[in-house]
Amino acid sequence: MKNLLLLWAGVVSFWMDGAWGQSGTGFQITNVALVSGTNRRVTFPGAVDSYFILERGGNLGSFPVMPTMALGTAGSQSLVDGSALVGRAFYRVRKVLLLTPRDSDGDGMDDVYELNRPTFLNPLNAADAALDFDGDGMSNLVEYFAGTDPAVPDVPGGHLIINEVDYDQAGTDSASFVEILNVGTTPASLTNLALVLVNGNNNTEYARYNLSPAGSFLAAGQFLVVANTNVTVAAGAMKFVPTGVANTDWIQNGPPDGIALINTTTLTVLDALSYEGSIMAAVITGFPGTVNLVEGTPFAGADTNDNIYSLARRPIGMDTNNAVADWTLSTPSPGSANP
Repeated sequence: MKNLLLLWAGVVSFWMDGAWGQSGTGFQITNVALVSGTNRRVTFPGAVDSYFILERGGNLGSFPVMPTMALGTAGSQSLVDGSALVGRAFYRVRKVLLLTPRDSDGDGMDDVYELNRPTFLNPLNAADAALDFDGDGMSNLVEYFAGTDPAVPDVPGGHLIINEVDYDQAGTDSASFVEILNVGTTPASLTNLALVLVNGNNNTEYARYNLSPAGSFLAAGQFLVVANTNVTVAAGAMKFVPTGVANTDWIQNGPPDGIALINTTTLTVLDALSYEGSIMAAVITGFPGTVNLVEGTPFAGADTNDNIYSLARRPIGMDTNNAVADWTLSTPSPGSANP
């Protein structure tokens, strides 16, 4: 009881709109009380346009623990810390507008999205992103970015995207790769598919690798890494070393250059990336007209020759058809989730 009294007797801290304050000014913690034995209940003014995160620390300078959070309500509101109390505790309540949510557990899904689905999502548990609540083959995280309902099974179907590209390393570019991911709900056929590389200097195809020899299908959520023999991929991923792929410099460095995943039978582009510039009129052999490799606004980032970066969709599978929103510089991770 003495530890809680130390909290009450001290300055009650809070966080609102990025500014520190003290008890008695604006938004504030109004009460801290013991409930059900040792649980601590923190009370404060609620608001329906916000949600609230309870933060705890051992001193007023640091609040590293987030015991709980909740959507805001009208009137007085409380959050309860039911974890074991070791030593003294100081509490802070963070008020966050619903329109600008945080991702407190860093799992790729925002807090409000998870708070609205309490049956199977927890904004303080990163592990739930990889789960598949509705059993349709798409993880909760993939459904978040696909805009589908993670509680309702989706109509089956494979969906292949280019998920990561590493074309530039130190020296002679000996570890280049293109990573393809099936973000769909069922296996996707690799029959009649090809990976096409486009030279931005003349907008023409300079290499093509048929993917059928890699296997008949790519399972839902599985990676296919097209690479040379120098690249090691994560367990569970498929690796394909096409005939003719050199151990050095097999993907051009731009600027600009491009990659397209195509169906050679229907003459359609499944996905594309133009990097280090815009290729908007690519000539792909067999296609009746030119092809725009830019999705939405071009991504301006560039791979570097230092073995540190790749171009990757982050979070994994992000595909809004707007390159500037979907792509980022990342750490190379062939055959696994982009860090």
